[in-house]
Amino acid sequence: MRRGGVGIEAGTLWPMTFWCCGWSWGVVVASALWCAGTAGAATRVPIPVLQGEGERSPFTGQRVVTQGVVTLLTDTGFFLQDPVGDANPRTSDGLFVHTGAVPQVSVGQRAHVAGVVAEYGGGQAGRDTLQAAATLTELTHAAVLSARAAGSPVPPVSLRLPLPDGVTLERYEGMRVTLRGPLAVASSRSLGALGQLVLHAGPRPRAPTDVTAPGPAARALAEGQARHRIVLDDALNRRDPHPAPFGGPGPAVRAGAAFATIDGVLDQGAVSPRREAFGYRVQPVGRPRLVPAPPRLEAPPDVGGAVKVAGFNVLNYFTTLNTGPASCAPHGACRGARDAQALARQRARLVEALRALDADVVGLMEIENNGEVALGDLVDALNVRAGAGRYAVVPPPEGGTGSDATRVALIHQPARVTPLGRAVADTAAVHERAPLAQAFQVAGGERLVVVVGHLKSKRCDGAAGANADRGDGQGCFNERRARQAEALQRFALGLRARAGTDHVLLLGDFNAHAREDPVRHLTEAGRWHDLLARWAPGAYTHVFEGVASRLDAAFASPSLVPKVAGAAVWHINADESPPPVAAEPSAEGAALAFRSSDHDPVLIGIHLRSKSHPPLSRAGASPWKVPVRADTPGHAARPPP
Repeated sequence: MRRGGVGIEAGTLWPMTFWCCGWSWGVVVASALWCAGTAGAATRVPIPVLQGEGERSPFTGQRVVTQGVVTLLTDTGFFLQDPVGDANPRTSDGLFVHTGAVPQVSVGQRAHVAGVVAEYGGGQAGRDTLQAAATLTELTHAAVLSARAAGSPVPPVSLRLPLPDGVTLERYEGMRVTLRGPLAVASSRSLGALGQLVLHAGPRPRAPTDVTAPGPAARALAEGQARHRIVLDDALNRRDPHPAPFGGPGPAVRAGAAFATIDGVLDQGAVSPRREAFGYRVQPVGRPRLVPAPPRLEAPPDVGGAVKVAGFNVLNYFTTLNTGPASCAPHGACRGARDAQALARQRARLVEALRALDADVVGLMEIENNGEVALGDLVDALNVRAGAGRYAVVPPPEGGTGSDATRVALIHQPARVTPLGRAVADTAAVHERAPLAQAFQVAGGERLVVVVGHLKSKRCDGAAGANADRGDGQGCFNERRARQAEALQRFALGLRARAGTDHVLLLGDFNAHAREDPVRHLTEAGRWHDLLARWAPGAYTHVFEGVASRLDAAFASPSLVPKVAGAAVWHINADESPPPVAAEPSAEGAALAFRSSDHDPVLIGIHLRSKSHPPLSRAGASPWKVPVRADTPGHAARPPP
């Protein structure tokens, strides 16, 4: 390999006395100690040769000395680039030098450095959502032997996503680059935690199984979309940076904001605050110019109808504070706020969102499974804001609410709808969180059964056998979710006769995209109708690592479909950064509904006309009881006594 017309043989050894003494005019004490401590020899290697053409350096584990121009400082090291290169497009001319602290060099200096070649990081690339990254080649145990003015700055390489076929970002690792846009913000979920934005070129990425069947086509779509995305980082190796970079969370820095160009250095590192995901990132040189996102939709969409029903995942609303390893009943780790101030902020935002939705019935997911304590706390706060007695809790049913630390729940406005007896739970063993059903009657109108569920998540902890990720785009535990969906629809269909109506609405967080098996089991043969697919095609309720998806949904029984006036998603969370962990900025006071969770609420409008029914039973009695099906072992929808 050659650099600037001067070749070296890989493995050529140069006496350390030459390097140390030859540059003694710029050697600091630490450098001298490094030299003395490695008496003998070290390999002198230009950066392109050190990088090599593969994903890993051929010099891994070896002591080397190299040189280049400093292009960017971080809080744990700096990037160094050979200003000439080796004219080989398959090798990178840049390198990260890990010092473990703020480096004692300046951008633009030519530095000679010594250290041990290592490969940092690696791991999955974010469940097919980001461009796969292997490891970051770097110098560790590094010492700066000399640093002096370099003259002309290193010019950046101009890149545009996606790169041409056969070209990967690996060849630009550690180099100065200019990303040509426009590059839009696909997600700001990691802005507060890691100081990162996920950017995309072209159409907004969608979960492949929202738009195509699971299998090879979904896999190909995922891989193609990943080539359009990259992470913009803040060059800081710490969590929860304050103030947050790029303008911080808020109306401007959210999905839909864009950058025309970004000048920076390409590296690889963590791209998710919650798991080991490794991907390509660009560390900006200077502050890139942001074009703000389009205005927020400040009010919920108008879905019409005389009755409104909403579904809302409230992101672990726990009144038991998450202060340590203590378990939350019935079992499972506490998942909510870490202190009273954080709980107060979470409560305030959820109250504003629920008040603005103004739904007659709301199905809630991720409420702490501690009886009515957490649910009652939220409803009490809602009534303080919306008016005394405006909302009421549907009491937990006989039969329990499931074994998970969270549960589903129902609340309603008593002035608009009247519960018929007590709620019913589906206690089938397949459910961790028991689905909940309640029959309602509109004042002077028809009856409606609302069923709320929350299926198993896609996280892979403990997944094995049929529940392992099959690589078809449906993620882990798809088999379990499919069985839960089948049990849920049997449970819901069994409610109709006892409720005195065929009008049944299923809603919740199904943790399944629109074309995946659980949704297919519900909608095949016309048993249930996907309302968002009809009324809000292309809707999404959640964003994961820059990929928008529809995890939350509403399904109507055939008789209810003609009465549906509209269905919509209110985008108050998926496009935003997470709920704050610090004190609220004053500017957020008028927009507390936003950033209240990580899921967007689903809203359904229904026309229910006046109809005669038998008189309602006295309070506490139940006019609807669900028999246990003999052909469904363990599937008991327990009626109240």
